[in-house]
Parts: sequence; structure tokens; C-alpha cells
Amino acid sequence: MHQDSFVLYCKTYEGDARRLARLADSIRRFNADNIRFYVSVPSKDRPLFRDILGNDFDLLDDEEIIAANPRAVVSRYASMDGRITQQIVKSEFWRLVPCRAYLCVDSDGKFLRPFRRGDFIDSDGIAFTVIHENKEVLDMAIRKGRHKVAEDFARDSERMKARFGRKGPNYLFGPPPFLWSAAVWRDLDEKYLQPRGMTFWDAIDEDACEWRWYAEAQLAFNSIPMKPRGPYFRFYHYDWQWREMRKRGETEETIARDYLGVVYQSNWEFEMDAGSKVRPAGSRLIRRFKRWMNGFI
Repeated sequence: MHQDSFVLYCKTYEGDARRLARLADSIRRFNADNIRFYVSVPSKDRPLFRDILGNDFDLLDDEEIIAANPRAVVSRYASMDGRITQQIVKSEFWRLVPCRAYLCVDSDGKFLRPFRRGDFIDSDGIAFTVIHENKEVLDMAIRKGRHKVAEDFARDSERMKARFGRKGPNYLFGPPPFLWSAAVWRDLDEKYLQPRGMTFWDAIDEDACEWRWYAEAQLAFNSIPMKPRGPYFRFYHYDWQWREMRKRGETEETIARDYLGVVYQSNWEFEMDAGSKVRPAGSRLIRRFKRWMNGFI
């Protein structure tokens, strides 16, 4: 397989086909350095996505990525919830595609302006590290009385820090898209998981947050030099956050001044659902009403 120092990658499925088409169009438009873009899907969805992607991008089966780990049990993958397996597939991508780093873009994101390799890696091919304390979202949540957001972030951070014996600030190594180094994933596997008789599957069973496993491994093992930078995309974690920022006059044009793109969470941008993900009209009406009500909170 062709080797690159840096690639783009998206793991998706038929329910997000419309979103993936939107993302692919934005990459065609703004990929100034012609960075290779890989998309992986369940093998059963390959015909659908070949029609969407044409021959512009590289299409892989999720099962190929899973099988690239010699310790993987494919039957275990088939029996697990898709919300869990998608984290494993994303985190094992580097085993199949020989790259030093990759930007893991979800299908509900899109680029808003031109981007180049130098936005993601330095001249030596080392990935930058997105790291911050998530203060914007936490402060906004507290002001709106949504204290559980801050409580959950602190609890989940402390739990993962304890696994690696780290004390100190609670960091967010995102939000999506995540910029990941193969060296960090390799160190997590070889220096943490294997000595404990674990696979990444076991790790996700234990704590289902792939980016936290990556983040704490990078801090623990110093796999790559820490070259901090801020988030790449404006990410709306909640529909109320999106409404709040719209009230402040935020548009895609203003976002593009500070970010390369934007993510619209698929769990509330439900109008873009496709295939079996499309819900009955009554369910969509309830979700639309809840989203409208959130605008007053």
C-alpha cells in the first residue's frame, strides 16, 4: 500500500452517507496539497460509498483494518455495538495504512477553507498536538445551568488520568477531528496494553473513549515531541451551543477565519440521516421540538 507521512481518514457507514458526501465535496474543494483521503465502511456498505466517492479517494473495508491487528478476533468485532467498534476501527487504522500521522475526520464535519500538510505536521513529519482545557464549552455550560457537562468532563478526565498515574490539569485533545500519531498508538499498545495482557478492544470495553486513551498515552510515554496547537474545527457539542453561537453572530464565514472547518453533530442534525438511520416522522418531530425548546434555555 502507498506510504505517506500524513493522510486524512474517515470511518463511516450508510446512515451517514449524505454527510460523507458533503465532507468529500469539501475535501475536493479545499485540499490544496492533494493529501490522500481514506474512507472505511462496513464491507456491506462498499457499493454505496464507491458510488459516492467515485475514484477520487481510497475506500477500505472496516474488516480490513480490524484484521490488520494480529491479536484481533474478528468475530468479536462482529458481535459488538457499532458505537464501540467505530472507536476501535479509527484507532487501528494506522496498522493497515502506513502513515506517520492521520487526521481522523468524522462524516459530520466539513472543511471551510484551503488546508495543507503544514497545518497538521511539521517539516520533520511530526504531528502537532491539539491540547487545551476545554474552558469555552465548560464556561458556557455553567452559565446556562448545565452543570452536568462540567461534572462529566471532570469525572471522565480523572478516571483516565488515574489509569496512567497522572496528576494535573484535565485536558481535551480535540474536539474532532482528531490528529493522531501512529507512534502514540503503538506505544499505547506496546508499553501499556500488552504488558497487561490487553488489546485495544479490552481498553475500550473498560473505558469507551478512544481519544482519552490516546491523550494520556502521549503524555505518559512522550512518543512524539509536544507541539501544541488549538482545535482545527469549530465543534458544536450540543444543539444549545450551536444556538448560542448563532445568537452571537457566528456563521460559517466567521468560523473560517479561525478554523479549517466545522462539525455539526449527527445526533441532532438529523435531517442529514440516510438509510436505516432515518427515523419515523413522529420521532423526527419530537427531536425537532426538543431542539426548538433548547433554544430558550
